[in-house]
This record gives sequence, structure tokens and C-alpha cells, in this order.
Amino acid sequence: MRYMELYLVFSKASQVLHTLTACQVNAKQIERICHQYGLWIEDEDNQMIEDHLYKEYEAKKTNVLHYVSVDGAMYLTRGESWKENKLGRIHQAENLIQTCQSRSLLINSDYIIHLSW
Repeated sequence: MRYMELYLVFSKASQVLHTLTACQVNAKQIERICHQYGLWIEDEDNQMIEDHLYKEYEAKKTNVLHYVSVDGAMYLTRGESWKENKLGRIHQAENLIQTCQSRSLLINSDYIIHLSW
């Protein structure tokens, strides 16, 4: 049911369920289930933030030199049009180690991605 909610309006999802399973499910029931799942996901995300799994930079690190690399791409999706994604990579200058005269090694970085809907 969650799969259909992602791609269809609730009334269309109800029709698809009836066609596939011969079960009659009201569109409002599908909507309620989807909203409940959304609440559970939001609660889980908020708990992760409270548990500091997503940490902000410490105050002493905010004045340290950081490098940011970004790139974007467009891709064609099935049944829809083109969508865009953005990828960012952040690292501190201290994480870039010179391995030889013409080569460096990045030992730690953070990736950030955004997918357009």
C-alpha cells in the first residue's frame, strides 16, 4: 500500500488494489495509513536528531578551513520527466594528506545528497 501511495493519488490506489486483489479498500483508509507511516518516519527522524546522530560542527571547528565540492545531474525517470540530483562533499583541510609530491589522499569527508521530487 505504501508503494502505491508514493506514485498514485489515494483514489487511484484504491482502484489498483481492487483490481489486483479484489479487496475493496476506501481511499480514505489508504490516506490514513500513509499519514500514520509519515508520522512514524517523522518521529524516528526527530529521535535521531535528538540522539545527535546528525551532529552540528563544534564551535571550534567552524573557523577551520573547509572544502566543498558539488555536482548535479539530470536523469530521466520512468513515466515522469527529468529530475535533478545534487551531490556535495565536504572535508576539512587537515583531512587532506600529501602522499607524494604530485598526489594527495583524502582520509575523511561527509557526503550530502539532494534528490528533487
